[in-house]
Amino acid sequence: MDYLSHTRITNIIFILFISLFFSSCEEETIEYFNNELIFSDAHEIVIPSYNYQSITGDIIVHGDEGFDNNSVDTITSTPPIRWDSVDSKLIVSAIFINPIQVADGKIQNTNDIVWIWHSGLANVNNGRVTFEEGRSLSGNAIEDTDQPIPLPAFHQYYWGVWGWNESGIKVQYSSRQMTFYVK
Repeated sequence: MDYLSHTRITNIIFILFISLFFSSCEEETIEYFNNELIFSDAHEIVIPSYNYQSITGDIIVHGDEGFDNNSVDTITSTPPIRWDSVDSKLIVSAIFINPIQVADGKIQNTNDIVWIWHSGLANVNNGRVTFEEGRSLSGNAIEDTDQPIPLPAFHQYYWGVWGWNESGIKVQYSSRQMTFYVK
């Protein structure tokens, strides 16, 4: 092999090495997609099974386990909401009178929200919110009351939890849509 061929091969190997080195240093963007989540391109917020006391006895909320079994929980008109903690400071949980509709990363049926809690309210408790810590909504307006209005009985509701990125622009975390019936 002559000197010129050897130099070319050495240069090609050097260029390939540098290209591989710099391409491995680029920030990797991982795309998430889970069609079961309210916001399908977000990280999952897990809704655990939990129970709470009412005057009628123990009430069980089946969480993601209930979603997987396609079951609807029967609960009281002032249910506590729980989820596994996530790394987001901007979190919302809401109860809707109709299934939650999302398009282009935005909730389309905000008029269907009847109860809402967000991390800007007092009593941020790392994935545990009592109904009383939230607020009632009527026609997209927060009811100015000390306590939210209990949910009317004999109706099916839909709820979920989601959290935004640090800038508050994109939903980064999302639960599945949960369904319950108020007795």
